[in-house]
Amino acid sequence: MEKRGHTPLDMLVIMKDGKEYLKQIDFVPGFPEKPLSKKEHEERFRDCVAFAAKPIGNDKIRKIIDEVDNLEAMDDVRNLISLLEAE
Repeated sequence: MEKRGHTPLDMLVIMKDGKEYLKQIDFVPGFPEKPLSKKEHEERFRDCVAFAAKPIGNDKIRKIIDEVDNLEAMDDVRNLISLLEAE
């Protein structure tokens, strides 16, 4: 796998009857060669915040996503930072 870069994935599943299934991925999702869609980014974010020590409500999650979507137009990044702070 070193010849294919540092992120390839090879998975071999051998069934009880001896059949083998091999799946090879040269570039994992999220790397420049295989970028995530906006929807996939949101799903990863929501998955990550689900493990937060203090739960983050859906309204706050939506506000964070909205702020990031409009980052270029933001006058003051502190608005986003305040949403990321623990309550």
